[in-house]
This record gives sequence, C-alpha cells and structure tokens, in this order.
Amino acid sequence: MAGVVSLLKRELGVIMKSSYAKATSCNKCGAGINTLSNVVKDGYVVEEADTKCESCGFEDYWCWGVFESRQDGLDNAERYYFDT
Repeated sequence: MAGVVSLLKRELGVIMKSSYAKATSCNKCGAGINTLSNVVKDGYVVEEADTKCESCGFEDYWCWGVFESRQDGLDNAERYYFDT
C-alpha cells in the first residue's frame, strides 16, 4: 500500500498532509490558551493531558494530538501539519 501512495504522490504531484491539534489551543473557542494538568509524558513528549481554556473555561482531554471533544463535533484548536 505504501508503494501505491508513493506512486500517486509522485505521479500526481500530491502532497498529503497529516495534522494534530495543539494541546495548548482551546478546541471550543479556538482563541484561548489551555492550561494542562494530569500530564503524561514520555521523556519530554506530552502524550496526554487534561486541558482547561483560560479564556472560556472549557475543559477537555487531549491525547496524541486529538481532543476528546472532537467526537462531539468541536474542531477549533490550532493545528500543526507535516507531510506524510
């Protein structure tokens, strides 16, 4: 399968991008800064955390780049992208 994706990218000039929500960005208002608590780390990498927005007070759970509230249709957090 990886070979097919690589071929498509080369032939069509398509750049596929993956993205993750930033844990420090509020997934409800999109403008607020989250405070992280109950943080689980692997070395210096944050794997999961409870979050609370300093602006709107929204509480959420973030794990490996995805907010739990996304299953409720919220997706307003800033994202970071990288090519796959």
